[in-house]
Amino acid sequence: MFRVTVALLLALTAPAASGFDSQYTVRYGFAVPAQTVTIAHQVAVPPVPTLAQVQTGSHPGYERITFAFTQGFPSYHFGYVDQIVGDATGNPIALPGNSFVSIVFSPAQAPGQNGAVHGDYVKSGDFEGYVSYGLGITNGPRQLRVGESRRPDGTYVVSVDVRTG
Repeated sequence: MFRVTVALLLALTAPAASGFDSQYTVRYGFAVPAQTVTIAHQVAVPPVPTLAQVQTGSHPGYERITFAFTQGFPSYHFGYVDQIVGDATGNPIALPGNSFVSIVFSPAQAPGQNGAVHGDYVKSGDFEGYVSYGLGITNGPRQLRVGESRRPDGTYVVSVDVRTG
C-alpha cells in the first residue's frame, strides 16, 4: 500500500472549516505532472516572503504538506525528479521512497538549517531568494494537487497533497 509519511512530526494541517478561510484555490488538480509545473505570483520586494511554518497531515485519500509564508505568496515550481540534491552542494540527499518531488519557492527565504530530513521531506536549500524542499514518496509517483489559501493570522499557505488511494 502507498505510504507518504511526510513527517507527522509537526502539527496536522487543519481543514478549511477550522482555521482557514473559504478561499482555498486549487492551482493544480490531482494529476501526475509529466514536467515541471510553475505557479507565478507577482511579488513586490522587499520584503521577501518568508517561510514561517511547515506542517504535515493525513487526510482521507491524501497526505498533505503545507508551507505558510508571511508577506505574500512567492512563485513556485514543482515536479518529480530523479533525486533531491542540496542547492548549495549539489550532493544527493537521502530520503525514504522511490519517487521524489522537488518544490522551489522564489522569491522567498526560510530561516533554519538546510539538509535536515524530517521523515519524508527535507529543506534542500535557501539561497539567493530560492527556498527548496524535497518530498520522498513510497510506491510513487502519485498524483499531486496544489492549492493556496490564507489563514486568519494573515499567512499565505501553499498546500501540496499526495493522493494515497
